[in-house]
Amino acid sequence: MHSSTPTLDAEPTMPGLQIHAYATAQLVRAFACLGWRGRRVHEGVHQARKSMRRVRACLALAGFAAAGEGKRIDRDLGRQCRALSQLRDAQARIETIDRLIETHAPGDAATLLRRVRRGALQERSQQLQQAAAADAGFAEQRAQLRTLAARLDALPWATLSEAQLQDALQHSLKRCRKAEARALSDGDAEDWHRWRRRRRRLLQQHTALAACAIGVADAIDPQRELAHYLGESQDLSVLFAHFGRGRALPARDRKPLVELLQHEIEHKQQQIERWLDEHDSAASAR
Repeated sequence: MHSSTPTLDAEPTMPGLQIHAYATAQLVRAFACLGWRGRRVHEGVHQARKSMRRVRACLALAGFAAAGEGKRIDRDLGRQCRALSQLRDAQARIETIDRLIETHAPGDAATLLRRVRRGALQERSQQLQQAAAADAGFAEQRAQLRTLAARLDALPWATLSEAQLQDALQHSLKRCRKAEARALSDGDAEDWHRWRRRRRRLLQQHTALAACAIGVADAIDPQRELAHYLGESQDLSVLFAHFGRGRALPARDRKPLVELLQHEIEHKQQQIERWLDEHDSAASAR
């Protein structure tokens, strides 16, 4: 992939060009990651999706995702991410099960999780075969990324000001806080997922601004530890939803697995709430 985009050392008075360069670099990274093979293929899919989401975060930060060609690019990136989601979910289930095995001492729970893991490995293999049949070597996906890089170049990045970026970041922060309040007020799994998505978007935008040395990033605390906990909570919820929809599990495993996951989800959400309480207290004391 090649683009005529300026580097991250663009003039500091042109913050939009710096964001453009960052977004283009993420598209190049996604293209490269989808070229990973062998044992790295699953990590490549994961990293490619992360980079595509970072580009979408930049489009939202620039205000381009709301209309016109920017909205179409955002929509196409979302479609590409979704096309890879089942393969990524199959790998994420194994990673989540592995973390649970590490936290459980030898016994019935660990034995149960290892049995479930064997089935998850079979599902992952099936998903990889289906992905290869649909788009061998992700050739079509990578070709689309090449096209998107050129389309990204055509957006009016040079018109962006730091004031616009500041407003966009504050808008993301406001949406994140609203989602947080809803999730913590007896929210369901979708409410927690919405909070996680908005927190992730806010963090991605902060990362983009910081990478471009744009001072707007200093306006918020990215709270990366909170984002990590929310990610773990979401992974558990996804695992629960997967096995709670009548997936083929031996009768002896279904009920104990559901109960184990319910307990883990509740524990993780309590951990998040304690983290928030501690940090709110620390902020009040300053």
